Amino acid sequence: MKKSKVSKVLVLAGFDPSGKAGILRDAQVIRHLGSYPVAIPAALTAQNFQINDGFIPVDSDFFEKMLMTLLDKNPPDGVKIGMIPDEKTASIVKKYFIDANIPIAYDPVLSSSDGKPLMFKQQERQVFEKIAEIATIITPNIPEAEFFFKIRRHSHNFFDECTKICKSYDVSGMVIKGGHDRGNDITDVLVLADGTLRKYRRKRLDKNIRGTGCMFSSALAKYLSDGFSIEDAFLYAEKSMDDMLSSDDFNLHLSSLRAPS
Repeated sequence: MKKSKVSKVLVLAGFDPSGKAGILRDAQVIRHLGSYPVAIPAALTAQNFQINDGFIPVDSDFFEKMLMTLLDKNPPDGVKIGMIPDEKTASIVKKYFIDANIPIAYDPVLSSSDGKPLMFKQQERQVFEKIAEIATIITPNIPEAEFFFKIRRHSHNFFDECTKICKSYDVSGMVIKGGHDRGNDITDVLVLADGTLRKYRRKRLDKNIRGTGCMFSSALAKYLSDGFSIEDAFLYAEKSMDDMLSSDDFNLHLSSLRAPS
């Protein structure tokens, strides 16, 4: 059932100074779709419109202080989790949301659009395991799904394996974002723990756009926070993506990336 009040969505993600991905993009999408974003950076990155030149985690004690202070007076209706750089930060997030009765969309960000890492090496698995334990839905792109789940996108049993993974992590479902696949179309696939499969296809744009993964996961978190079912939230998030990607007002033309050399 959709809530009548304006939902509040907490974003925990990396700070991209360019605003084309990460916490600024998340907040932009959530506000654009009519909800109220609150946000805490988990990491700072050195990025512009083309490159990622490194990152550092936010001090863990201060990160926890920000989270504790915000939650004390401003409990959210839902959470979007993006870049979590290290196991220590992941442990703090898990501590505060392990018993939370609100929807949590987790976008397990491994790297930026130019291929540079956004998690510390050798900690990727630990970060993922901790955040997946509190997530309602996980939204990996194809390389992230293959990395974390050790299955190949075009194997004959890929979606059956995704269903098993949902059950093993006790999440309601996952969305495999199809932007890294080849072809003129992009197909995102929702897989639920009960075996339900839903697909959404759109035409591939003729340029690379930064932050589309952030955008989709933020839109999904917004609609889940409004009280929509996962299937409805998936559909509304996809349709919102169509609208935003075609909107001159959304200024997405500024977010083009050069192809990595």
